Amino acid sequence: MSFLLFSGTVLAQEEELSAPLIFGINASPPFHITQGDEANNGFCDVLVRTIQAELPDTHQIIREMPHGRIRTIMKREGSMCFPCMINRTSYNPNYYFTRATHLYAPHGIITRSSLADELKEKYGNPVSLEKLLAQSELRFAQPVGRRYGDIQPLINEYLIGTKYHKKVNGELALYNLLAMILIDRVDYTIDYEMMIQSYQRNEQNFGSGESLAFVPIREYEGKTIRGAVGCSNNQWGKNATRLIDQAIKKIRNNNDFQQSLDYWLGNDRPKLSESEQ
Repeated sequence: MSFLLFSGTVLAQEEELSAPLIFGINASPPFHITQGDEANNGFCDVLVRTIQAELPDTHQIIREMPHGRIRTIMKREGSMCFPCMINRTSYNPNYYFTRATHLYAPHGIITRSSLADELKEKYGNPVSLEKLLAQSELRFAQPVGRRYGDIQPLINEYLIGTKYHKKVNGELALYNLLAMILIDRVDYTIDYEMMIQSYQRNEQNFGSGESLAFVPIREYEGKTIRGAVGCSNNQWGKNATRLIDQAIKKIRNNNDFQQSLDYWLGNDRPKLSESEQ
């Protein structure tokens, strides 16, 4: 099976171009892992390999670069796909997306165990994120480029640009951030619960064994987050997502991909319904 992709220049000339699928990835365990014993075995690494396995006649290029560079290329209509993107949120409505590849349990607050109890007492359980952000002076940190789906507008409104907000750079930004929480340099972050387990598997390399806790967020109660492949907002991206969607059921059900999701997200992770298969 062959696949034709188009760049803006070629479209203008009304010429056809045979081109590969181009994936931009950045080191962000457990999505993409670039070093250590589990290198290339993050669940998004496995998703990229699964796409290749289920579309064997399609050439594929993987480019590792900072998340900001990937986003810039995609926003400026370059030819690139990002393997694990939250599907159609308020801040990325203009990309092309495949159908859902998998589901996540929603983001929550990750903090120290003692502080988790305090948050529940003050802001409820699940915690009202808006009340927490509006009323507390706790220090929040996030990896550079990290976004939070439907709750991102609350982060923008209450935290961005304030002294209570810190961005953490680097390939192991999240692990370093979680270590910072444990030693009281910052108070909390927002992410998936799976990030605690991922950190604990590597804690001998990244800090002490003190206790981290996950606190659900009221604004996400009862919801799931849909993961998908996102591609550039141009004809190339449109064609790329159409191609991947041709094999989406096989990609979703691929045994290696499912085992990777179970390993990183847990056997009790939310799953796509039969009607979505």
